[in-house]
Amino acid sequence: MIKLTTFQINTLSKSSVEAFYIVEIGYKTTQVILGNTVWQTDYKRLSTFQRDITLSDGRTFIGNSPIIELQPPKISSVVDREQYVITFADVSYEYGVLSENNLVGMPAQVGIVFVDYDTKEPNLNANEVLIVYKGQIDAASYLIETSEIGSTIYKLACASPVANLEAVKSFHTSKSFLKDKIRSDDVSFDQVAQGTGSLRLKWGRV
Repeated sequence: MIKLTTFQINTLSKSSVEAFYIVEIGYKTTQVILGNTVWQTDYKRLSTFQRDITLSDGRTFIGNSPIIELQPPKISSVVDREQYVITFADVSYEYGVLSENNLVGMPAQVGIVFVDYDTKEPNLNANEVLIVYKGQIDAASYLIETSEIGSTIYKLACASPVANLEAVKSFHTSKSFLKDKIRSDDVSFDQVAQGTGSLRLKWGRV
């Protein structure tokens, strides 16, 4: 559940509301330290505002960015598994270079910055940014039009809100691992080594 601050509630109650998006995407970079290659996470920060802005936490977002569209998952009466898609104009193939630096699996965040109704200036308090998406990048792709005018569109598909529900993580263990490492009276895997027949095991807390 998203909790609104007093400022956000007051702003949304006005007859007209001005706001813009900020987008933060992480990507991996490498640095050689003492002969060893070290992976680090860097961030690209963009906004749909007319100029660069710096939030109170020190993060600077570049204005007049090439963001074309932010497409959230469709709202329906059932759990929707569609992805959050961020679309950029990329005639210089800048984002393709980021893809080569392991963009997939990196963090992504989309927020809304409200413009103060009275001062007409953006509220740069980081705590007043309304986060509408926070997750990770699932896939990246180009859409290139080869017509006379032409266009180069770059799309980032971010993991759906229920991505974690579909995640399957392998768990490797042995018959005695839980007893030796976690709890001495655990019997969860006592039957694992007793042949290849099917077993029906109870799981979870008793």
